[in-house]
Amino acid sequence: MKRAPLIGGAVLLVLGTLAGVYYMLPGLSRSRAPSTAELARLVKERNLLRDEFGALLTQQQFLDFAQAPAGNVLVGVPNVISERLVSQVVTGLLSEVRLHLTNLHAHAEDDVQANVLFKQRTVGRFSLDVDIKDLRAVLKPGDPDLKFGQDRIGIQLPVHATEGRARGTVHFRWDGQGLAGAVCGDVDVSPDVSSRVRPATYMVKGDFLLSARGDTVVAEPDFPPILLDLRLDPGPDSWKVLEDTLGDVKDDKNGVCRMAIQKIDVQGIVKKIIDKGFKVKLPRALFRPIALPAAVEQSVEFQGKVVSLNARPIGLRVTPRVVWYGVEFGTEVQGVAAPR
Repeated sequence: MKRAPLIGGAVLLVLGTLAGVYYMLPGLSRSRAPSTAELARLVKERNLLRDEFGALLTQQQFLDFAQAPAGNVLVGVPNVISERLVSQVVTGLLSEVRLHLTNLHAHAEDDVQANVLFKQRTVGRFSLDVDIKDLRAVLKPGDPDLKFGQDRIGIQLPVHATEGRARGTVHFRWDGQGLAGAVCGDVDVSPDVSSRVRPATYMVKGDFLLSARGDTVVAEPDFPPILLDLRLDPGPDSWKVLEDTLGDVKDDKNGVCRMAIQKIDVQGIVKKIIDKGFKVKLPRALFRPIALPAAVEQSVEFQGKVVSLNARPIGLRVTPRVVWYGVEFGTEVQGVAAPR
């Protein structure tokens, strides 16, 4: 790409702005006013340079210039720079989020059959509840994958669940039927157990919609419900507590009872329940609208006058290569500057 016309256009823009401020100030000494012919020639030259500059941008398709918004001045921020800022903001929103959940529940129940008196009979029914009273984990964001375009920034953010622990109870109930019920009665035990939360990575997908509002640039989150599938991984101590509790129940019963209860693979059922995971929905409040100040106002003293310059965004476009701001500039020349 030819850089000379681009640099020339930028320099011309700066010189033109300074010249405009210069000619706005009353009472400044100038050698002579340009003639009508000179003004016409300068305007024609400016228009030619502007058209050449725009044609080069369109031809190279480097800045997506055709998609830029209206404004006195266009400010283009390459997406390479925007990515750093957006990445820092997004990862900051989910940095070291501590997840605290209570009252998670899973349930299973079924009939138990056994061969009694030379016939297959239903000897009882069990129910098993896994109640998680307290679960804590830490969410840590990874590096986001960003996609720019259509006035939005698409985000795919890996979130890692780490350092998780859970505690609760395994509630086992047995309701004997027939002969087993007559000689065994019912069983109801609820040993306390604990477990670590299995480390996992979840992909969070959504968008931030960008727009210029007043003196700010606003990024509005647009994310679907974020679901985490948390899975538990009990250690040997937890399985031993469950095994010892059921062992005490079996030892306390007669042969018919032990035969019936041994038909139930309690540990296998608990594993099956927790392997299904606990579905948890994250609150949308984790992603909040972000408002960035974008207006600038500054006063300078020039030739004994106070010149106020202000700039505010009036439009914004997000393209695959550049985030464009349409900026409206205003100037005001005030009276004589106060003596120092």
